[in-house]
Amino acid sequence: MTDEPEVISFSAAGHVVTFKSYSYARMILLKEYHKTIFQDARDLANRKSLEDLYHIVTKVLKLDLHAGPTRLLLEIKDKNELAEKLWTMLIMTGRATNNRVLGKLNRNPKLPTHTTYFCDYVPGEDNMLDLNYIKLPPQARVLVDMLVDHVQPTGNVGVPEYILIKHIHELHNAGILKTKQPVMSIWKYYFNIFVAKGFVDVKKPTK
Repeated sequence: MTDEPEVISFSAAGHVVTFKSYSYARMILLKEYHKTIFQDARDLANRKSLEDLYHIVTKVLKLDLHAGPTRLLLEIKDKNELAEKLWTMLIMTGRATNNRVLGKLNRNPKLPTHTTYFCDYVPGEDNMLDLNYIKLPPQARVLVDMLVDHVQPTGNVGVPEYILIKHIHELHNAGILKTKQPVMSIWKYYFNIFVAKGFVDVKKPTK
């Protein structure tokens, strides 16, 4: 008996996730989401329009529209051919999504008694995060730069809140973070935006 091949599913937000098999995906996902599971390239071609597949190229896989290979994909008019070419990329992208989620679940703060911050932004690694960064106001970009420089390198250990506060005050004292308000008010103002846009993750101490 051979193992079932990997399958994919698309979330409501447009992310792709890979499951080790169709039966495993059906076991993990609620029944209402079983229709989001695709078993192979043929299944993808049968259930998606050519326009849907183009959308996968540009919005789900976020391939560089200026690159020659991407332009060749967008010139394909046969759904089955395009789905075959996209399937392996979707599997790999879904695996990367799984690894990011698993990495967050496995985070082990250096000081479990303190609120700990983790930076999930590596410039140049995720086009959507890069775009989110560009759209931020100058003050917010300064804070994200601080997260990249002082929090991201700590990986799954993270930075305790008191050290994060120290870095924020250092930015202000150096004249890099410009504000007439109390400096921590700026952090609190942007914090939920940073979480929502995927720049920072927080683990609070367990009681």
